[in-house]
Amino acid sequence: MADGVAIDANVISNFYSDYLRGFDSPSRITVEQSIARLGIVVDEGGRIQHEWFGVCPGPFLREWFLEQVKLGRIRLVKSHIELHHKKKLKNDLGFPADDFTYIAVANVTQIRYIVTDDIDFHDPKLKCADHRRKLDAKETRRGAVCSYLRSHMRITVGTPAHAIRELFPVTR
Repeated sequence: MADGVAIDANVISNFYSDYLRGFDSPSRITVEQSIARLGIVVDEGGRIQHEWFGVCPGPFLREWFLEQVKLGRIRLVKSHIELHHKKKLKNDLGFPADDFTYIAVANVTQIRYIVTDDIDFHDPKLKCADHRRKLDAKETRRGAVCSYLRSHMRITVGTPAHAIRELFPVTR
């Protein structure tokens, strides 16, 4: 079983822009700490890589990605998700099919953690909700998809701020 954290493209996009501007944001800290301490997992088929490169144009992310793969900090894994989970998530909970790769990748790790700011990983029905309701769903992690992943697949969904607190606590 491979280990590492699954990181959604929206977090990578924020990492990319904050790194280039020199900002220490939760996304940047999460990606840098994941690389340094746990590793990051992506699918062997290249779907996550393709999505990352799509939101981060230019050579920097590509060069960074290849370097991290060579160093073993980004690991390519054979992703897997059982059909009954896919059906439940898509048909009953409204989870978009194009994001299943992140779940399938997290599903084959020991850490079983997805870092994302995407409301779909919490509750897709809130896509058109106001900012406050979306923020509450992400912060409390009581949304239908997040709850299902936690209770039925033992996968934790967290924002970059959650990941910092849970995966990289400060030791005193």
